[in-house]
Amino acid sequence: MTSRKFLAALALPALFSPLASAQAAEMIADGAFDKGSDTVWASGGVNLSREDGQLCASIPAGGQAWDRLIGVNDLSFIADTPYLFSVRLESSEPRKIPVLVQRNEEPWTAQASFNVASDATLQAFSSVFRAKEGNSAQVIFQLGGAQAPWRMCLDVLSVREASAEEMAQAESKPQMLVPDDASPRVNQAGYFADGPKRATVLSEGQEPLPFQLVDAAETVVGEGMTEPMGFDATVEAGTQVADFSKFQTPGEAYKLVVGDKASQPFSIGHDIYSRLRIDALSWFYPQRSGTEIKGEIAGRPMRARPAI
Repeated sequence: MTSRKFLAALALPALFSPLASAQAAEMIADGAFDKGSDTVWASGGVNLSREDGQLCASIPAGGQAWDRLIGVNDLSFIADTPYLFSVRLESSEPRKIPVLVQRNEEPWTAQASFNVASDATLQAFSSVFRAKEGNSAQVIFQLGGAQAPWRMCLDVLSVREASAEEMAQAESKPQMLVPDDASPRVNQAGYFADGPKRATVLSEGQEPLPFQLVDAAETVVGEGMTEPMGFDATVEAGTQVADFSKFQTPGEAYKLVVGDKASQPFSIGHDIYSRLRIDALSWFYPQRSGTEIKGEIAGRPMRARPAI
């Protein structure tokens, strides 16, 4: 990868400089990675190192995109407020990296999503998004799914409120936040065997796309073509719908595949919400006061705490 002092042209048409910060306070501590005080975390076997004013990630091969992550937690947004996301990065191989701004806890509601291009030259990307809620949020980079280990270095990472001028420029130049290679969006709770089954594909294309339904053994059990639906303002992207309602065989770990991208696994059955009764009752345990909360019972070690 190149030295950070040589800047390449933007990988995607960026609206604004990622270094502009006079208009509003920066939300990511040490986003220039020159003080060693950033709060970026990694999971899924990703190793982080600080090198010459950059934050570098060594990513193992394999897995789905969401199996290898780096991220920053505890960002506080104001609902219905525009923000500017900016990043400058390089990688050992050309990649399109899914980046999500989402709630910091379940159900991980997305505020915005982008696909950021990277290669061996230093690239920049920026875009305005409008916060949908005021909950504590995180920015995550989905890095899994490569056939071989690879490496990525961040030179700048920034999130701040967008100025009126930046917002006006963004509105005059609408852009796709998630291009054609985004994974299909499915109902992760599952689908009723005898009910409608539809998934959303984010795409700028105007022509239908072929899709496949595969089972847990990666065997193709259904095929079809998507229906273009045009630009959807709620997700700020073009959409297509994959309808596989005719498939009615119950099972687990199905995936919908469009091109080389697979959805998250989902089930098809007759009582797909049976788990909801358990989940609803389980919610009350971590809310108890005056008693110790054990992580193995609460479902996650991070939820453990002493009696308060």
